[in-house]
Amino acid sequence: MAVTTNPQDVHIAGETEQALGSRVYRVLRSIPTWVLWLLVMVWSLPTFSLFINSFRTRDAQRNSGFWNAFTEGGFTLDNYTEVLGSGATGGLGQALVNSFAIAIPATIIPIAIAAFAAYAFAWIDFKGREWLFIVTVSLLAIPLQMSLIPLLQLYSNGAALTIPFLDRTLTLFPDMGLAGEIPAVWLTHTGFALPFAIFLLHNYISGLPSDLFESARIDGADHFTIFWRLVVPLSVPVLAAFAIFQFLWTWNDYLIALTM
Repeated sequence: MAVTTNPQDVHIAGETEQALGSRVYRVLRSIPTWVLWLLVMVWSLPTFSLFINSFRTRDAQRNSGFWNAFTEGGFTLDNYTEVLGSGATGGLGQALVNSFAIAIPATIIPIAIAAFAAYAFAWIDFKGREWLFIVTVSLLAIPLQMSLIPLLQLYSNGAALTIPFLDRTLTLFPDMGLAGEIPAVWLTHTGFALPFAIFLLHNYISGLPSDLFESARIDGADHFTIFWRLVVPLSVPVLAAFAIFQFLWTWNDYLIALTM
C-alpha cells in the first residue's frame, strides 16, 4: 500500500517549525544583557575565589572569605613557590615541564607523519593503495592496553627474527635502550595516534578540489610543493582539530608514561 504525503501538509509543518524557531529566538532576545552577565559572574565566582585565595596564606583562608583580601592585603607567592619548587623531584614545576616535554612532541610527530600519509592515500595513485589504507585504519581496533607489555619488551630487548633453514637472525628492531626514556613514550603515543590521524586527515584532504592540484601540476609543481603550498594551508582546520585531541589525550594519559 503506497503512502502519499500532501505537499500542503509539509509546507504547513515547515511554517510551524519556522514560527516556533522565531518565537524562541524572540524570547531569548528579550532577556536583558545584564541577566546574562549576572549568570556569567555567578558561574565564575568559585574559580575567581580560588584564584584570589591562592595568593593568601592558609591562616587568612581559614579565618576570612576571599573578598576580605582586597581590604586586608597580605598577598603572597609562597603557595606557588611551595607547590612549584618543593620536593626531591622538583615539585609541580618539574612535573609540568615533563608533561610538556611529552605532550608537545607526541602531538607534532603524528601530525607530521599522518599529513604526508593522508595526502599520499588521497592524491597519489599507487598499487595497493586501497588495501593499505584499509589495513591502516583497521589498526584502530587494537586495544592500547593489550600492546603495552609487548612494546615494553620491544623497547627493552629489541626484536629479531630467526630463520632456521638459513641459520640467520634478522634484526627487526635494534635494542636502543628506550625503556624508561621519554622517546619511548613519544613512539607509543605516535603509533596509536597514527591510524586515527590518517583516517581523519584523509577524509578531509580527499575532499579538496582536484582542479587546484591539476592547475599546480600544469605549472610544474611536484607532490611536495603541492602538499606544502596547497594542502597544508587548506588543512589547517583539521590539523588544529586533531592537534587538540592528541594534546589533551597525551596530557591526561598516565598509563603509557607509567608503563614505558
